[in-house]
Amino acid sequence: MARNAILLANHEAYRKADFIKIAAEIRRLAPDIRSYVAWKDCTAPRAQAAQLLRPSLTIKLCGSTRFWHLRGALAQSITVGKVESYRQMDAAGLPLPRWVELAPDTRLDPADWGRWVVLKPSAGYRGQDIRIARTEEVRYQAPDSYPPGHFGRQGPMLVQRYIHTGPWPSYYRVTTCFGRLLFCCRYEMKRELQPALADRDGFDDGVPRHVTASPQTADPRSFSSDGALADDPDVLELGRRVHAAHGDTPILGTDILRDATSGQLYVAEANQTNVWGLSGQRAEAWAARGLSGYDQFGAIRVAAEAMIDATRRLAR
Repeated sequence: MARNAILLANHEAYRKADFIKIAAEIRRLAPDIRSYVAWKDCTAPRAQAAQLLRPSLTIKLCGSTRFWHLRGALAQSITVGKVESYRQMDAAGLPLPRWVELAPDTRLDPADWGRWVVLKPSAGYRGQDIRIARTEEVRYQAPDSYPPGHFGRQGPMLVQRYIHTGPWPSYYRVTTCFGRLLFCCRYEMKRELQPALADRDGFDDGVPRHVTASPQTADPRSFSSDGALADDPDVLELGRRVHAAHGDTPILGTDILRDATSGQLYVAEANQTNVWGLSGQRAEAWAARGLSGYDQFGAIRVAAEAMIDATRRLAR
């Protein structure tokens, strides 16, 4: 039975060519699937008409579009707050740092949480308004008491147990398509940007520090000095598990921390929107260093295979 795979994508930082290549690879690998790319708006009449002719899966990959989804199945990323996301991952048994929503009666015991915790907004973006706090000093603030522009005004604040990833903050970003690996990179705060942290209690020296280098930042200074791409098997497997907990989400970018002492992995966040990452400013910074996310696991082919499988399972 012939089916349609309709790829929706629109983001100024991404290359339309990526999705055209994926659609071509789908047609090459699966003659039973007719693939289309709808970019930016509703002016994709062939794709729209195809929805009326045969079973279809419309796959919304990133950005916003005005595409008219007329009929068939729809796989799309759904933006949920961090609270709901953490609850979902807890229910799936994934390893998260201990966390709690900050409430008026919240009091934290350093014996249970450690001397330092991470205070972060549930509505945050690109690592903004995240800070390290002394555990015993954490107190609730009313949303309107935060400065204008602070994300604490837009939703509840969260407290997470601080995971010490080494002298300079680091984490992994695993990007998956319907659960299959597209690429994985490791970020570390570049060493000249801040002094080394002696140990997990090193904040006692009073030097202001970043908690993480933001995964979305286009600033290549956040890249690890020893290379951005990573293929640690346990990190990759955890990324797959996180995507499995999110069902048929097309694209997922999972941020993973490794405790520098125990080696234990923790899921910091799972991001569903605008995480394509293979093209754009970040990819340009990689290319300047001779690196390519496309080549790590064969991202274009992997994405095509994942979408073929999803279309055969879900199209209606």
